[in-house]
Amino acid sequence: MTLPTFPEVGLPAMNTLHQREAECIGRVRELVAEARAGHERHQAIGDALVVWLAEVREHFAQEEAWMREAAFAPYALHRAEHARALRELDALVRNWHRAPDLERLAVFVDFEWPMWMEQHIISFDATAAQHLVRRGADDHD
Repeated sequence: MTLPTFPEVGLPAMNTLHQREAECIGRVRELVAEARAGHERHQAIGDALVVWLAEVREHFAQEEAWMREAAFAPYALHRAEHARALRELDALVRNWHRAPDLERLAVFVDFEWPMWMEQHIISFDATAAQHLVRRGADDHD
């Protein structure tokens, strides 16, 4: 399974959220590769997408809770970016169930989402993690 690698931030619990998401992406990539090789994976891909979407929702909700608790000033901007990305992923999952497009999905999981995640981590999460650590949160459960 090919997992994307994401930059680490100063908060181990946040890195764990990112790693769990990378594992979901890796699973979808694995199924896409199998489907491209001629194996029937439509249902398995749909199931993996639902799991990934749930993981992203949980990931974003956890980060947002930490930011609220720590009175992180750019919380609203960070939350809005989460909402935008979640809408995009949700649309991809809904479209897969309605009209599966393996090539569109492959581009999304191989390039679009990982590139967005990397930029989001660098520009949003790293700053949030620094703030949380400064507020005394060495880690969160």
